[in-house]
Amino acid sequence: MCLKKIIIHRSANAFLYLPVYIAEELGFFKNLLPNVDIEIPFVKEEHEGDINALKRMSNSNKFLKNSISICISDPTAYLSKEWEDKEESNHFRLIGALIKKLPFWGFNHLKQSFNNDSAFNSYYEEIVFYDKNLVTGNFIGKKIFNESNNIKFQERIKKYGEEFDAVKKRNNVGHNPKAFGVTADLVGLTKNVLTDNVLDKLFINYNFSEKKDEFLTTGITTTKNVIETYTEELAKVIEGIQKAMLILSSSDLASEYVVKILNKKYDYEMNDSQIKFALNKIRKEKIYPNDMNITMEGWGKAITARADVEGWKKVIIPNTFIKHVNNKIVLKSEKELARKLGIDLFTFQDEFVFYEDELKRKKTKESLYDFKKNVKYVLKYFLKFSNKISVIIVLGLIIYIASETFFGRGLKAMLNTFLPFFIAYIFFWINNKNNAKDK
Repeated sequence: MCLKKIIIHRSANAFLYLPVYIAEELGFFKNLLPNVDIEIPFVKEEHEGDINALKRMSNSNKFLKNSISICISDPTAYLSKEWEDKEESNHFRLIGALIKKLPFWGFNHLKQSFNNDSAFNSYYEEIVFYDKNLVTGNFIGKKIFNESNNIKFQERIKKYGEEFDAVKKRNNVGHNPKAFGVTADLVGLTKNVLTDNVLDKLFINYNFSEKKDEFLTTGITTTKNVIETYTEELAKVIEGIQKAMLILSSSDLASEYVVKILNKKYDYEMNDSQIKFALNKIRKEKIYPNDMNITMEGWGKAITARADVEGWKKVIIPNTFIKHVNNKIVLKSEKELARKLGIDLFTFQDEFVFYEDELKRKKTKESLYDFKKNVKYVLKYFLKFSNKISVIIVLGLIIYIASETFFGRGLKAMLNTFLPFFIAYIFFWINNKNNAKDK
């Protein structure tokens, strides 16, 4: 079946899906899948929400023709009580993790910061957070409300961006700052934090992303039939997004270039200082992971935490949800990425410093393998002689192999170092042969 289009559904036109936008705008998808169109439909306000995004993806994949769909959302949304067709959700498969922490911020009119949940929860009297259609934000808000003895009032908003005006209204524009909000809208937050208008100005009180535990909040999901039919194509999509994550972590020029394009496409209307602030926040708090691997630990935490908040008595962590991935897709794209870091787009290939540690780790692994292989070769062919001189030469060769493997200075240095040992060995080998003949 010839694939012509991949549709990427989203829960909203969220700024935090930035790696996907970068992969599209900088041509990563097109380079990897030259004959496939990538479509990222605009999400109307009435269609926002994780559950709605999963439904759009699922409906698109029921009849595979020349196009397939994937979904970017909170993958735990399929567990929601609002999800009518439980049988349908059994066919979902998680193929990648876009965000493995809580990309949310607590804000208020007060210039106050908190370092832990309990201090934050006990300070305010009212909370504004997302309604049930925006799953992750709803989960966080309910968790805070349930655990706090001080918060007596909650307001749930149905659309991204409404939380800021709601908090201002509750606080009487800062005159009675008893309410705080929880947001994932980094664009709206940035504008309200950097505004020169004193009455509109808000402050970030708490960074939920600073929690160190892995917690899968945003995943890339598709259906079982797509996984089975288009495994290689999905691997290319994951690879494109992973490359975009590298861009975000290493290239200010590329990131700012793409955000300026998104300004027009999604009406973000951010100025240069706001763009720099938002991108710096993403980097400083390490919103995006080093890789898109899915772990049962992160996936399990997301499900069990949600079950606790929702009051679900028994939830089985669905292994089958990621069964068909088995790291195959992610690991393949990771290897491809390591081999193809020199991407010929603008001048970004010189800025890929982010992945350097990972490449060193892989190189060390390869070096250890080469070291063992070379030593084995030396022992096999050179320890045939039992005299002391041969043993000394062999030991010298092993020391040389080790030094060149781990601290080598290139082929020329290797040949210059090896040559004296080789000549010495030939000399003593010939000498041993002559002595044997004389006897």
